[in-house]
Amino acid sequence: MKESIREKLPRVPFLILGLFILSFGVALSTKSGLGVDPSSSPVYMLSEITPLSMGTYTILSHLFYMLIQLLVLRRDFHLSRLSQLVAVFAFSYFLDFAMMAVSPLEVHGYPARLGVCVLSCAVMGLGVFLEIRSDVVFMAGEGALSAIASKTRWEFGQVKIVNDVLSVAIAAALSLIAFREIRYIREGTVISAFLVGLFTQLYGKYIHIPVLEKKKAAGLPEDRETMLRREFPLVITIEREYYSGGAAIGKALASALGIKFYDDELIEKAAAETGLPSEQVERNEERIRSLLYLFYNQTHAYTREQSTQDAIFEAQRKVIWQLSNESCVIVGRLGGYFLRERPNTMHVFISAKREFRASRLAAETGMSEKKALGLVAEVDRLRRGYCRHYTGSPFGLAWHYRLCVDSSAYGIDDSLRIIREALKDFHAEPMKVDTKALASANT
Repeated sequence: MKESIREKLPRVPFLILGLFILSFGVALSTKSGLGVDPSSSPVYMLSEITPLSMGTYTILSHLFYMLIQLLVLRRDFHLSRLSQLVAVFAFSYFLDFAMMAVSPLEVHGYPARLGVCVLSCAVMGLGVFLEIRSDVVFMAGEGALSAIASKTRWEFGQVKIVNDVLSVAIAAALSLIAFREIRYIREGTVISAFLVGLFTQLYGKYIHIPVLEKKKAAGLPEDRETMLRREFPLVITIEREYYSGGAAIGKALASALGIKFYDDELIEKAAAETGLPSEQVERNEERIRSLLYLFYNQTHAYTREQSTQDAIFEAQRKVIWQLSNESCVIVGRLGGYFLRERPNTMHVFISAKREFRASRLAAETGMSEKKALGLVAEVDRLRRGYCRHYTGSPFGLAWHYRLCVDSSAYGIDDSLRIIREALKDFHAEPMKVDTKALASANT
């Protein structure tokens, strides 16, 4: 639903503040002597080899981005997009002011230069955070990249990386023409490509400004006081180490309780929610693959659009909350994290020794024990990274769960028995309990 000007007005000061802070971050990066961020490198290079200021070239570059939007969107280009130029002119003015303000600053020695480089990334990240979170109007550069992404069906992150590479290449070519060598493109350029987005994401996790907070989407939990006044059917979440038997235990438990069981079905439901193919959801859920992926994912910090990984995460959050409206067992997908505030929810973690899990995997798939051990270790690493990335906590931290069971010590059947025994006392908590399900479990 499109917001009115009156609704956006309270957020305008944060947009202005964000652009002001961002301009000082860019200006600081020029004083490090280690190179500026990729998107600023062409305009900084041009300002160094011609009489025009960096702010002037920023305006010209964003006019070019506006032309790209017009060419890409054509009939879909709305005149309201011209409001992007207001933010551009404000930022350009701030940038020239910031460049003048930091001009007396002299930085000597590599450690000091590196410190200024990192500080500039932190300052730019805060500026980007406020500009994006204010959600009043975006810069023409972001608008152009989003337009290209929508028309090519590429992800914004892919388009952003291509744009950054082209920007650095243009700056390098200009430097070679003007100086016969490459200047102002150094390790600081690479550092800022990684750090600015990461700082932006960190601010998003830890800075909460009520006027900038998004309204809760349908299907997500209400506030805690309202939740506690509701009656909640029993839900059991099972987080598990790979091939520890969590899925088998969860399915048997749901059958014993006579309630629904959700594991692989969550993939199909998340796919339906996001509109993505189920194969793509399966490839991307519960895993953060590498440092390179983290870099690719953090490029979305520069836009209001979600990455595929974030879209899947949010879809699974929504789906899991919807499914928890009736008694069920939910396996994996950070169900325990999503439902951590929900009353009458028992959180279980199933672990097992790596050799035990590799043996189960080898027996089921026919692969060698050595290969199975390697795969178990790899999936463990991916799940740990995924949990840390989205929750900020280690995977399998004991105090997050009501019960932790080592299936390699007790076996699958006895692990199930232990959970069922624990359910008998679960009603001791001041929560609404599904007594029918408990009675079924006690038989």
